[in-house]
Amino acid sequence: MTPQPSFGPEALARFDLTMNEVCNELRAERPALSMAQLRTGLARPLIAIASAGLNDDQAKQLLLRKIRNEWSVTRHWSAREQASISDSLDG
Repeated sequence: MTPQPSFGPEALARFDLTMNEVCNELRAERPALSMAQLRTGLARPLIAIASAGLNDDQAKQLLLRKIRNEWSVTRHWSAREQASISDSLDG
């Protein structure tokens, strides 16, 4: 079993602030997502990033990049799947 990192109250407060900043920025891009969905999806990556010893700004930027990359890949594959389905219907 992998040891779980432990964080004190100050670190947890910074996590909450970082989480809110990231969620607000991502909600501006995807308003259909709820804060609960975003926070749930960001929790593990934020803890992993925080465990790496980055400062708050670095953690925020890395987290935003990770989520945007995931969204980009999802959007790319969705477009390819739609094109594939369209091609199969045409042929």
